[in-house]
Amino acid sequence: MGSRSQIFSTQSREQWLEWFREECLVDGLDGSLAEAFLDYLADRGLFAIASDEQWRWNSAGETTVSRDHLDKDMEKLGAANTMNALSYFIKDYKASVLPQSPADSSSARSHLFGSKKTRSKNSSSDLSNQQIVKKMESQLRPFLEQEKILTALFEGPRVAKDRARLLCNFVMKQIQHQVPRREWEQLSRRRHR
Repeated sequence: MGSRSQIFSTQSREQWLEWFREECLVDGLDGSLAEAFLDYLADRGLFAIASDEQWRWNSAGETTVSRDHLDKDMEKLGAANTMNALSYFIKDYKASVLPQSPADSSSARSHLFGSKKTRSKNSSSDLSNQQIVKKMESQLRPFLEQEKILTALFEGPRVAKDRARLLCNFVMKQIQHQVPRREWEQLSRRRHR
């Protein structure tokens, strides 16, 4: 990797943000996302924080921290977590493991659009709307579960739920660019007799 720029291990929060933006963070992270990600790292114990002016890189034995040193600590952090979304934020970070949603069993299936009810005599005779809702439910469930897992991962003492959702949305947008689009499948609109 070679020697890259260094920063003193004890800096203010603003100096750490500036260094991270220049050296570590991927393009496309605006100020609020960069701040939320830095706070996420602080929640994971990578910084010892005395005040906004006293942020110290925890594992730094020396007075300076280099990008190589940071990469090693990020690898440790990624290996310690069951879910690793660091590659979506850190330049040239290799590993990316997102959690797989658990397999749905039909008996334990929860419905997004209301509870599963038996049809009564007064209900609509047009089953195609119900089929469309079921299809949408099955297509949205993995994304909603993924969002719930990611938001819980990013939340911490310094990262509130709204800021965790910002980080989650950034990761989901990055994933969306990697996944090929699926064509819409039209359900039958025939009425069942």
